[in-house]
Amino acid sequence: MKILIALLVVSLLVGCEGNNSSNSIQQESKIVEAQPASRPSSGVYEERLGGQDSIAPLEIKTEPGSDYYVKLESIANRDHTMTMYIHGGDTISVEVPLGGYLIKYTSGDTWYGEQNDVYFGRESFFQADETFNFTDTGNQISGYTVTLYQVVDGNLQTMPIDKSQF
Repeated sequence: MKILIALLVVSLLVGCEGNNSSNSIQQESKIVEAQPASRPSSGVYEERLGGQDSIAPLEIKTEPGSDYYVKLESIANRDHTMTMYIHGGDTISVEVPLGGYLIKYTSGDTWYGEQNDVYFGRESFFQADETFNFTDTGNQISGYTVTLYQVVDGNLQTMPIDKSQF
């Protein structure tokens, strides 16, 4: 499975593009035995905002095919701030609290649920290789658009992570 994430930094007042390097990551998948579950709707699955206001835009785009389970992890405390379920082909737009985050995800065709950390029945987990910093400079709030599919000349790569890091 080759997955490449493209990243385009956007802001409410000013936009700018990232660099144009491109790499891909390969990882073997191991199938886990479990019973399929109903797929959640695309959108936020869980929020742990710790009383912070969500004001910075985050858009995640996918192409038809596999669904995605995405975690936004705070750099400050390593807690999962937000988890999202995204049907293949859907785009979701959310607002997140200001701060630095890691984006982690897993994907697949059949949803087995979170119980026992089964997710899509594969043990393939990935993390973007960059930190996403959502900031407010007083006159602009910066956010991101992340594309979770292979993009020619994409500017952000992913790396496989262990299930325990997800």
